[in-house]
Amino acid sequence: MPREALEVSRYGALTAECNRLCFFASKTDAGYNLLQKEISRLSAIVEGLANEKEKEKEKVQAPTTPSSSKGSVVRDPIPVKTKGREKLDKKTEPPRRPITCGYCQGTRHNSQTCEVRKDKERADKSNENDERNTDAHPSVSTRAKRSCGYCKQSGHYTQTCDVRKEKENAEKTEENVAGRNTDPPSVATPAKRTIHCGECGEAGHTYRKCQNKNRKGMPSNTSEE
Repeated sequence: MPREALEVSRYGALTAECNRLCFFASKTDAGYNLLQKEISRLSAIVEGLANEKEKEKEKVQAPTTPSSSKGSVVRDPIPVKTKGREKLDKKTEPPRRPITCGYCQGTRHNSQTCEVRKDKERADKSNENDERNTDAHPSVSTRAKRSCGYCKQSGHYTQTCDVRKEKENAEKTEENVAGRNTDPPSVATPAKRTIHCGECGEAGHTYRKCQNKNRKGMPSNTSEE
């Protein structure tokens, strides 16, 4: 059973007995005086016992000195070097390559902080501003004049060329006039097949409409030799 649970159960049992004792002692004066004296005496005894118990716990929990037991002393951990390249002393490090400018090939600066480059840029900008201020009407580059791909003249292009339109209209009128004067081509009709009779061999009728064929039971017109 845990120590804390045991103490709680004891406290509950003693509280119940004290309540019962106080209830009966409060009925009479003699009982009240007797109980008050006994409670003071017992409280002093119990408090002394509790103090002795706490002192024993402190002695047990106190760490032992190195002189008494050397093996049970917890000492500081041994420092271990981490992995990786060992840091060199700045005094022993080899000198680095000096910084050189990519514009003027100077040292101790780069192209972004180069004063020579900045001075040249300022001079170029000032020259441009002077040229703009001196020329009141700057020349604007005009586009090359368009030329027609049909008549090779400038000022228009092929779709709006009047020469081309006139020539096309003339060709259309000539075609219309020529089409009206000429007769439409004659369509060759297929020749009809001539029908021949299968009995007499004459043309223009069939076997059923043949008038020269022999009737049933009638002698033929041809003479028998």
